[in-house]
Amino acid sequence: MARRLTPSRLTPKRLEQVMASSTVPYAVRSDKAIVFNNESGNVTISVHDGLLRAAVTWHPWVPLRLADDLAQLLDDWNRRATGLTAAGDRATFGDLIIVGAHSARPVEAGIDNDQLRHIMTDEITLCMEFLAFMEQIFPDTRFESVKTPGQGPAREPDASPRDEKNPFVLFPEKLTRFSLETGDGPRPSPVTNVRLLRILTGTGWMVQPQASREDGYITRTDAGVLVGFSLDDGHLNVEVPWNSRVEKREVRPQSLRTTLRAVTGWNVDSRLLTMIVEPDDDAPGDSHAKRPVRVVAYGTWCLATGVNDRQFTELVVEAAGEAEKFIRYCRSNFMKEEEDDGAGD
Repeated sequence: MARRLTPSRLTPKRLEQVMASSTVPYAVRSDKAIVFNNESGNVTISVHDGLLRAAVTWHPWVPLRLADDLAQLLDDWNRRATGLTAAGDRATFGDLIIVGAHSARPVEAGIDNDQLRHIMTDEITLCMEFLAFMEQIFPDTRFESVKTPGQGPAREPDASPRDEKNPFVLFPEKLTRFSLETGDGPRPSPVTNVRLLRILTGTGWMVQPQASREDGYITRTDAGVLVGFSLDDGHLNVEVPWNSRVEKREVRPQSLRTTLRAVTGWNVDSRLLTMIVEPDDDAPGDSHAKRPVRVVAYGTWCLATGVNDRQFTELVVEAAGEAEKFIRYCRSNFMKEEEDDGAGD
């Protein structure tokens, strides 16, 4: 049995070597990013500033008049908790919106080839699924109307590259032949709640179990931000609620449109966490429409191939740092809105 090598530094050259073993046709841009296209859009895989990034752009540009509808549709995608953050960004010219999605994973602590091919398979698959989602949402008439529930897809979505029986179908080779994978650190091992608790405690933050230890832990960072960490089906999940549970504030139902615009603003430039809007089922209200909503940021990363303690700690610390930025972003948007609303009372 081949010995598994230890995680080592990920460079654009090594990323391209690993991609060369895949079944996906691709090109390499001048900035060393990996790019491949299909009929609906293009996908980019790159490594930069200690992050392994995946990004997908849908080819059609959406008219600006559909911005609010689009924000709701992309929030629906983001609430699927895939870890691929969707957002619409206004083009630099014309009244048009560029639609895309992106994800990132810290890799400053190194990564081995088993981890890399697993992550890349997941990210490529999610990017293709996002393109299929957009093709299903907008009918053949494109932007004359938006697909409503109950309608079938306007066109057959592109076939997903996911193969449940063989999750590495895109990377059939073992990848052990690459000389660029070298390292002398500890090898990856499976993740457990015991390890998660040890990693969180090692940060020096306050840590307490949720209702059930299997539900994970809540930490209070040095900045006083509450962050939930949990493990589920080989994934590390992070959740950071803004209102009600953390800041004791509500986003008013009548400001949902404004809220979604703020959500879009975060998601366009987000680094690790996805921001979503969801109903607050615990809040009082006679009907679903009258209940306030919760604004939440989350992240999810697959750890099915294991991680060493250095990788685990990097992911936890980077996610918590992003959580603190998220809370500052919400304060600057929603608290200002509330002050403005009260100014005329």
